[in-house]
Amino acid sequence: MRTCIINCPGPVSPHRHDRLTPGNHTPTCTSFPEEPLYRRSDVRLMLHGHEHNFQHGLVNGLHYVVSGAGGKLDERAPTRFDDAATLSWAAQPHCLLIQVTQDRLTIQPYGGTPRGVHPQPIRRHETDGRITDAPIVIHRN
Repeated sequence: MRTCIINCPGPVSPHRHDRLTPGNHTPTCTSFPEEPLYRRSDVRLMLHGHEHNFQHGLVNGLHYVVSGAGGKLDERAPTRFDDAATLSWAAQPHCLLIQVTQDRLTIQPYGGTPRGVHPQPIRRHETDGRITDAPIVIHRN
């Protein structure tokens, strides 16, 4: 399954089960049969579900985002960050705001927001222990 977005800095590929994840529900792998096709097609982002938290990683120039804490939250910290090349994760219910321009794609995960309050980005844990709420930016090369 491959979805191309007009004016996107590279195609996006959505998946239900994530292959690149340090999570608790899916085995971790950093290679997969579709990788050569993704490289030929200049895919830069894979969107996944199923893991019940938020994760962002980068493998061989391919960003992956796991967004799966909308209905069921898994608060256990993932344990295989190096295996999955994870950059950040969060155990918070969230939604994604994805903005696409001619030269970049920006992803900002937002958490639950009470009525009348300005939405706030979720705070993600980086693998070195730092906390970030910065957007994820994928530039056109």
